[in-house]
Amino acid sequence: MGLRAYLKRLIKKIKGQELRIEELVELFEELKAQGILQSSVVEIIQSILELSDRQIEEIMVPRIDMVYISSDATLKDAVKVYRKRGFSKLPVVKERTDNVIGILYIKELLKHLDELESLKVADLAKPVHYIPYSKKILDTLKEMQKKHISIAIVVDEFGSVAGLVTLEDILEEIVGEIYEEFDKEEVLIRELEDGSFLVNAKVDLYEASEKLGVELESEEVNTLGGYIIENLERVPEVGEKFVIGPLEFEVIDSTQQRIKELKVRVLKKEE
Repeated sequence: MGLRAYLKRLIKKIKGQELRIEELVELFEELKAQGILQSSVVEIIQSILELSDRQIEEIMVPRIDMVYISSDATLKDAVKVYRKRGFSKLPVVKERTDNVIGILYIKELLKHLDELESLKVADLAKPVHYIPYSKKILDTLKEMQKKHISIAIVVDEFGSVAGLVTLEDILEEIVGEIYEEFDKEEVLIRELEDGSFLVNAKVDLYEASEKLGVELESEEVNTLGGYIIENLERVPEVGEKFVIGPLEFEVIDSTQQRIKELKVRVLKKEE
């Protein structure tokens, strides 16, 4: 029986039923056992299915890392932020950073280039979509696709802003799951021949402190990437070098919203 025919029969069989992840995994294991699916494909599917058990707070951009703009700012100010940071969507806040009243889309701004100084950001802000930080990743993906939303503000149990998530973040997480299936033993800190370290920015601060032999502490963030953004108060660009305390950093890879990989050198006291 071909894969298409098997899946059609499978869908007909389970239609209308609520299946747990474990049951779906068993079904795909059956496909593998019958030679219908390759082992690697089954592992990828299982990894993606497991995302349905993970919450959106695990992949959101924390509030401390968010780049936003005041509702009172002019469109000219927004252009400056865009040129400096490159974001195509900006949360619009009023009076305080946890009061997000809308989203400014740069594509909307481009329609008003002759009114950069006369129009305020609030004039073009679109309604904001809120999601609870406990919402599952795959459920969030489905909701965003259904409602044609590309960015959402994440709120905690008290309704306060916890962070933001974009459709790109979720898709990147899914792609990341696929890549990680082929690299189960992910090394977050690797020492190089010159004595420096290649570091994944998502490494825990405690682990980074141990491996690098320095003391890194923060009451606000848990990862090395978050620690850097907290100190710089911005997301550094690829190729940028800077020093924080006893460490010299060079950004190897980053996105508009987060640092991904760094080269780190522990400075000697005389440096």
